[in-house]
Amino acid sequence: IISPPIGQGEGETTTTIFVDTNHTKVSVMTKLVPSPDWFVGLDSLDLCSQGVFIESVTTEAFPLDAGTDNGFTFTSPNWATQPRGEVFTMTSTFPAHPAGSFNYPHLARLPTLAVYSLTKLREYKLHGQSGTSHHTEPGLTLQDNYQATTERTEELNPNRKL
Repeated sequence: IISPPIGQGEGETTTTIFVDTNHTKVSVMTKLVPSPDWFVGLDSLDLCSQGVFIESVTTEAFPLDAGTDNGFTFTSPNWATQPRGEVFTMTSTFPAHPAGSFNYPHLARLPTLAVYSLTKLREYKLHGQSGTSHHTEPGLTLQDNYQATTERTEELNPNRKL
């Protein structure tokens, strides 16, 4: 999935994706810039429930650290992690470094940084030769067209006060 970038501050970007009954899950990541190796994303979000494509879904995305850079702030110098670490979710209390850009131990949770919204635009039904089958290719029954929107709800400002 490729979508135009959000230039600066708050904003949104939109793209169109296609799914079918053989490929119902969506994974996506959006890099946070500037940052050492931080991103937000979705992992295997299933757009099909009980054999039916859902009409829409909206979900909040939390900041993740890719584990490839040791920086704690948005503008940290490039300092590679050796060996590479695991991807982890950053919270208001973890990692607990006083200089960390997301270190707000007085908050129960971080403010919303990003929201992903996927909305079904169109559903295509493919019919077979007999008129009773919905298959035109092995294993393919439905193809749906979704609009995927990423919205950044908070300006990524390392000097903001929370």
